[in-house]
Amino acid sequence: MEFTGSIQFADESSWLTLTTESDDTVTITVKFGSRLLTSQEVLSFDVTPNSGIVRLPAGEILRALMGNGVGMVTGSFTATQGSSSCSHSFSVLPCRKFSYKSLAATIFTTRPTKSPVYEGAKDRLYFYRTSGDVSTYVRFNYLNGATSSSYKLSPTYYVSGSYYDLDISADTMLATASAKGLNVSNIASYDVWIEYSGSKSTVYSFDIKRMRLPLKTYMFLGRRGTYEYIHATGKFGRSIESETQVFVTSGIEQELENDSTMNFEQNSGHIDSVGMNAYWLEFLASKERYIIEKDGTERAIVVDEFKTSLTDRAVSSLTFTWHYANPNNTVIDNVDVELTGLTISGSSTVNNDDNTAQFTVTYTPSNSTQRGVLWSVESGSAYASIDESGKLTALKGANGNTVKIRATSKENSSIYAEKSVSVTYKAASVSVTGVRLNKSVLSLAVGESETLVATVMPERATDQSVTWQSSNKNVATVNQNGLVTAVGAGSAVIGVKTTDGEFTATCALTVTTVVKEYTLTVNCVTSGATIKVLEYVAGQTTVRDAVDYTGPMTFKENTTIRVWAYKQGMINSGTQTVLMTSDKTVSVACKTIPTWNLAAGSSADSGGDSLPCTVSDPDSVGWRLVSDADWISVDSDTAIEVSPNTSSDSRTGHVKLICDAVETDYVVATCEISQPAAEATIQEPSIEFESDSISVAATTTEATVLFLAKNLTGLTAACSGALVNASARANAATRCIGVSFAANTSTSERTGTITISGTRTDGRGTYSKSFTIVQAAAAAPDTYLLTVNVQPSGASVYVTVGSGSMTEYTGPVAVEAGASVRVVAYKTGYVSKSQTVTMDSDKTLDWTLPVAPSWTLTSQTFEAGGDGAAFEITDDESVGWKVVCPDWCRLDDEVYEGTGAHSSGLVATANDTGAERSGYVYLYAAGSNNYVAVCKVTQAAAAPGPGDSPTLPDGYTAVDFIASRGASGSLLGDLPYIDTGVTDRSDQTYHVEFTVFPNSESGLSLTTYPFTMGSASASKTGSSVKQIFTGNFPGGNSYYGTSGLTGDQSGAWGGNRSGGNCIVLFGVLAPGERHTLEWNYDQGEVSVDGNAAAGKIVGTSAAAVGTSNSCFLFAVNMAGSPVDGNGKDMRRGWQKLHRLWIKDGAGALLCDLHPCRNEYGAYGLCDLVSGAFLTSANDKAFSGPDDE
Repeated sequence: MEFTGSIQFADESSWLTLTTESDDTVTITVKFGSRLLTSQEVLSFDVTPNSGIVRLPAGEILRALMGNGVGMVTGSFTATQGSSSCSHSFSVLPCRKFSYKSLAATIFTTRPTKSPVYEGAKDRLYFYRTSGDVSTYVRFNYLNGATSSSYKLSPTYYVSGSYYDLDISADTMLATASAKGLNVSNIASYDVWIEYSGSKSTVYSFDIKRMRLPLKTYMFLGRRGTYEYIHATGKFGRSIESETQVFVTSGIEQELENDSTMNFEQNSGHIDSVGMNAYWLEFLASKERYIIEKDGTERAIVVDEFKTSLTDRAVSSLTFTWHYANPNNTVIDNVDVELTGLTISGSSTVNNDDNTAQFTVTYTPSNSTQRGVLWSVESGSAYASIDESGKLTALKGANGNTVKIRATSKENSSIYAEKSVSVTYKAASVSVTGVRLNKSVLSLAVGESETLVATVMPERATDQSVTWQSSNKNVATVNQNGLVTAVGAGSAVIGVKTTDGEFTATCALTVTTVVKEYTLTVNCVTSGATIKVLEYVAGQTTVRDAVDYTGPMTFKENTTIRVWAYKQGMINSGTQTVLMTSDKTVSVACKTIPTWNLAAGSSADSGGDSLPCTVSDPDSVGWRLVSDADWISVDSDTAIEVSPNTSSDSRTGHVKLICDAVETDYVVATCEISQPAAEATIQEPSIEFESDSISVAATTTEATVLFLAKNLTGLTAACSGALVNASARANAATRCIGVSFAANTSTSERTGTITISGTRTDGRGTYSKSFTIVQAAAAAPDTYLLTVNVQPSGASVYVTVGSGSMTEYTGPVAVEAGASVRVVAYKTGYVSKSQTVTMDSDKTLDWTLPVAPSWTLTSQTFEAGGDGAAFEITDDESVGWKVVCPDWCRLDDEVYEGTGAHSSGLVATANDTGAERSGYVYLYAAGSNNYVAVCKVTQAAAAPGPGDSPTLPDGYTAVDFIASRGASGSLLGDLPYIDTGVTDRSDQTYHVEFTVFPNSESGLSLTTYPFTMGSASASKTGSSVKQIFTGNFPGGNSYYGTSGLTGDQSGAWGGNRSGGNCIVLFGVLAPGERHTLEWNYDQGEVSVDGNAAAGKIVGTSAAAVGTSNSCFLFAVNMAGSPVDGNGKDMRRGWQKLHRLWIKDGAGALLCDLHPCRNEYGAYGLCDLVSGAFLTSANDKAFSGPDDE
């Protein structure tokens, strides 16, 4: 892994690129190492690479961590992926750099220029001093447009005085203004800049944002390109200062008037653009504001309305209404107070060591806002000068001379003040601080001489006199001009001493009797090169003292010589140092700058290209290639790779040959590469692999294959086949495919297919190609033999090896060493056995299965009300047994476990569930989870009772009844009726719950027929229709085959209307009361309201009951007799049906009908057996409780 890129500033301009080995998660850690941010905590977060690349917004991350910060911050980014890691160190400032060539400094700011600053905010300006002294200044601007004088500021500095940190916050600047005697309340903004050698940087202007500023309204001058604006500010609910500026560009003038409303619509010519803070609408939180009118007066106002319309986060319109806060329009403050006079304060004499004096002015009136002053010297400028702050400086030559100074108002040049000052320049005495000699070591021969030079420090020291002396006058003498003369062989120290302060310096002198000389010869193999020779003395000679070599040169013994050669267009030879202890010969040679085969311009194919590149470096000085375009790659040593151009525009990039041996980043040559736009023709893709099939060992888990893809993007890799846990990654940058998979532990070889896919650059879909990896089989493991012998014969034996499937045992089994094997044996009538063994050797299992317990219990069907069955348990080999029952069954002796023979009884409790139920009784051998016998038990459902509450399906609401009333007309044509879907049979049991009412016309106790078996056709109103229940016939009246009834007996139809079976009720059913009727033709009994002796079935034709007719429900009405004495039809009574169920001969429910209302409000019956909703089969509707 590695980081590329650089971090110059803590902002969006600085990015790092991290190249990773895979797309696995990378942990990024940020650490600070600066002493200025020692309290900053380390930040750590995870990222996921995309095709091995992470683009990291490093500058923005540092800005979030540092805030405005203080000064330069150093630290590092560290990336960790698995066991790999890399780091990138940084040294950054908290803001973008602004450079000015005219200054010896580089400037940085924490806030854009011309932006508001807030009281209490911390804002700073930083700059590096690269040479000389840099000065910083501030100037203040007033509400009335006037400006103050410029004041010099004093920044703090770090890093050996080169780095400056200037506090330019509003609080600090206003404090500076106050210290200068300025009226702080009238200051609206300030300007900050730096100067060096007469050059001035860009001026940074900052509008001051106070905790309460007035609502300012200006005339809308409307000059296009000159923006005047409405400026609304205030302290809002969240203590956030906000500002709204509406820029007006119309060509008309507009002014706000008292009690007025102004509307400014965007795109109407009045508003050009609007900038705002998210909280500015909270302006309404505090109603009282102030207005500065164009004459400069300030008045209190009340803002009645201040609103906007927003479109895409911009203001599309603005409306506000206001009025004066008091009826007299009282002026609160006159912002612009005119100046009427000036007075200069300060000393009348300048005669001090500093040669300076500070002068100030007093304003009349004292609250005047016109405080700009220009200082000048009106006469005597040869003797003094004065700066813009009023500081007077005496000049050399002044001796009691008179100088007249003047202070002139900037706002009104006719107002000024003058003062005469006596000036005397006082020269200060400068003390000596040291002395140095031009040589600290000197060699002479007897008779030779040389002059030493002494320099007194500082150069402007008043007393420059010195004295000379020699420590050994027999060796050398020195006069008071520093001339040293060698008089004898030996050593001496030549010293110099200053008169002021007695500072000293020495030179060690060696005098020899005979001076030896040697010859230096220089050979240069570079034709035309210039050879330089320097007689080097430490601290005394420099490169500038070197001479050209033209032939052999003679030097004294032990002289140090430096030799080098240079030639235009070549690299200097480098310096050789020679000590002249004998004749010397030196060889030097300039080195050749690398070259390449590329021309100044080259073109590449739009579909991508590879441009051969050969660099010649005969002297191995080193070189590198640099590309300024991300689509040109210079990673190869033999070719420059140009990516396909997929855009519709041509493009140009550059490759540079760099040789740092000449100088850092020295450009030897540049090749401009142009590439045309993508061609519209088809770009055929291709993928070539290093090999289409590779073979690996069984233990191999990774493989790498080189590939080359053309005209494809977004390459992906996928695995298929028999390789286990296989995954693949395609890296287009490195042209490598990495494949990982599990080792092969099976005895068969595994083959996997790796498919590389990509998107065609010509937009014609995708393209893919595959290669295979063949993984060898693993060596066969050691095995052991498992043998199982089971008695009695005929038992079934099964084995399961490891996590495999169960297989039948047919003979000894070979099993891999260390594997676990589960063995199970069973035979009907015997207790099964199982065991798990680990194959660490050959194993033999000898088993004998015991005879299992048995019983005499067989499948049982129990009555609903409770039932039982006796049984015997046999356990000849006393292996033990256990009985398990359903929760609604039990054993009568409560003995569920035992050993040996046992007698017991199975008991079923009463079934109160309302439905048939079944279960199983199991017999287990003791200690076994497998049963040896099982018996199914079934219990019938209890008959439903009349008061049972039904549970209906969703969408249906239970009601107490549905009702039907008799009417004139045919039996089935004019009455609502229901087809139950049940065919009538003589062995069925019928249960009807109903309420009958008399005929309202006759007043007789006559009911209609509530239950009928017959055809669904209205034509079946003849002999095939059988009415099960008819009305009450007082006095033994007979009707349709009911002759023979006596007293107040009731009758019902059976068979057909001309005769057949008939239900006879012994008594009269009370009208208006709920009754329950049950009967069964075969049993011949009728039960009324639970009284089994309340009726009977009589008749002559049992065969007439039960054919293929369905059972219907309706209120019968047939035209004709019988009628009452008034001629009224006595069959027009009506009935309520509460419930009906029918069971077959075995007691199973055929239907169970309950009155209900569906989600649409229709009345009918819900069959709980079939789930069907039964309503009238024709267009006549039943009534219900809501219709009474």
